[in-house]
Amino acid sequence: MTIYENVATEAIASFFYHEPLWKKEILFNFLLKPFELTVYDIIDVSTQDNLKGTIPDFTITTKNENIKFEVKINAVGLTLSEGQNNTRDAYLIRKNYYYINDIPVDKKYIFFWEDLFELIDKKGAMKEFARLALVREYMKEPEYTLLLTPHEVAMFYSPETIGAVYSMSAKFLKLCKNFLDKNNNIYEYKESVSEQKLNPQHDENGIGYYFNEKNGKKRTFFIGLSPQVDKDYYYSIALLLKDNRENKNWHIEDDYAFFSLDKEILAKFDSEKDLQEEFNKNAEEVLKSIDK
Repeated sequence: MTIYENVATEAIASFFYHEPLWKKEILFNFLLKPFELTVYDIIDVSTQDNLKGTIPDFTITTKNENIKFEVKINAVGLTLSEGQNNTRDAYLIRKNYYYINDIPVDKKYIFFWEDLFELIDKKGAMKEFARLALVREYMKEPEYTLLLTPHEVAMFYSPETIGAVYSMSAKFLKLCKNFLDKNNNIYEYKESVSEQKLNPQHDENGIGYYFNEKNGKKRTFFIGLSPQVDKDYYYSIALLLKDNRENKNWHIEDDYAFFSLDKEILAKFDSEKDLQEEFNKNAEEVLKSIDK
């Protein structure tokens, strides 16, 4: 099973525990209609808890039976177990699922994602079903907009990943702040955020610090993470442009010119002191290079 199908099945199970009744009714009444059951007959909804091939992706438990579902989003074929008559009661697949003819039809029910989405849309509830939006994205339906990619959604199921990302960004921003504090005779935090010196700016454009030169040209810069730009400039110093931008061989996006920092530094040093010193040196070199 792919990571996308794993997240999708987890999302389906989460509806039973975390979503309001009207959402449960739309989803589960759709899945239970052929069995002449409704959401009110459900006792439990559980997902695959190990990698054994005989375990269905998710199971709806009622008073009288366990209804075992297999989920397919992409073109991955059925395993031997998934194609056997006695292991699955229903399949939730795409209408253009390549291996649809391999599904045993004897006493089996086939549900289509597209029919579920059509039902959701008729209820005017597309945005409220964001937990399943990754399925739409992966099925490449361009008319739907997803705020998170499947990879980003999958990250929510990995505390280790979330922790690592948070830790990395926090360490990098600490390097940036320490660099500015060390050079407070040359630079000052941008006046509009001067009251937030202990906290970086955080918006859709990036996370970091705006700062101004105290003397000379008194230009405005940004140092930090800029994930909205080309990947070579994720870790960078950006200069707010005012004029003469056409005469410079710079990487320019919107009103800023971006100058990349050496991201390899983050992996070169075990000592915080050595790491900070090397980062300071790199940042100073980048700032000096802007005037060349």
